[in-house]
Amino acid sequence: MQLSSTSAEACSGAEVSVPLNSTLDELPVQYRIEFVDNPNVTGETDVVLAADAGAEIIYRNTFVNTTSTAQIVTATITPFVTIEGGVDCEGTPEDFDFEVVGFDAIAFLVAFSDTNRPGSFPQRLNGEISLNSIRKIFTGKQEQISTAWQYEPLVRAFDTADSNLQGTNDQAREIQSVIADFKQLAFLSEQEYRQFESLLLRSNNQVSNIYEYLLAEFESQDPADPTITISFDRFSNMFAQCSVYPLAIRQGNTLSSLIIEANGDLITPETDLCDKGRYWANSAAFPITTQSGKQRLDREQAYPLATELAVIYPKCNVEKTEADRPCNAGQAFAQMLQTLEGQYLLQELELIPMVPIEQIRQNL
Repeated sequence: MQLSSTSAEACSGAEVSVPLNSTLDELPVQYRIEFVDNPNVTGETDVVLAADAGAEIIYRNTFVNTTSTAQIVTATITPFVTIEGGVDCEGTPEDFDFEVVGFDAIAFLVAFSDTNRPGSFPQRLNGEISLNSIRKIFTGKQEQISTAWQYEPLVRAFDTADSNLQGTNDQAREIQSVIADFKQLAFLSEQEYRQFESLLLRSNNQVSNIYEYLLAEFESQDPADPTITISFDRFSNMFAQCSVYPLAIRQGNTLSSLIIEANGDLITPETDLCDKGRYWANSAAFPITTQSGKQRLDREQAYPLATELAVIYPKCNVEKTEADRPCNAGQAFAQMLQTLEGQYLLQELELIPMVPIEQIRQNL
């Protein structure tokens, strides 16, 4: 990691800005900022910031000096990457290598119901939502949603471990990770990040089980005067149930859907999502390209809120690496997951394999 600035000066009560840059272009990096307590200063709050691969992120904070003399605020900034299961790999990014083995995505959800039932949300929305609407809805700029008939009121719901978004258990960590991915992938500016965070903290619709909540809200609706409730979660979390419908995302003339039927058609509000053998992940929404000799997600063509699943391992010592043999257990694990059998296992975990599911089913 490199810091564009290792120190900054500011008056008491004025905002301090410190840019953080990673030299690792291939992977998203997080920065753990931990303060040494200064009893004469307030505002020293430990925090973790997440940045896209190769992107700069700005740490901003306001410190208040409670004395009349100049004070020094000291913090340790530790870069790290997080692998599946919540394990943190600390150190400089140059110490690690990686292999992409599959994908996941942020899905936007409304309650699923029989299309013959009045007020079906997927049907009213024609099974889709625009990326621009997502940004406006989750920054508080849009309080209605366009349906097949008119603009209708909407409610945002957030899946949280508790009202303060705190917790150390697996559920809390996963929810915080989903929110962090959503922020990075959906929004275009730091202002939008802050608007989303403010909306999240003010929301009265923070619930412990988003699937039960979305369905219960739909069941309690007056079909003649509905309010559409929308939320988001990982594809891998929502795929195994049928209480919600994942909306396709439209960008201009392009429509990206996370799921296709077995015949290759995109799902529609008429698709029976409770018939589990009828559909699977849409591999075409996760095209692959080669970057620096590695297989990567082609973000220009992919579903706009897709995420890569990678195995991160200590970088190999080229001089000691034998040809055609993995240099350590991490690289061996990555290579195993890239086989047809490994890709099948990822699919069984509701993740999206790099190999099209149709090809996996034909060969296994």
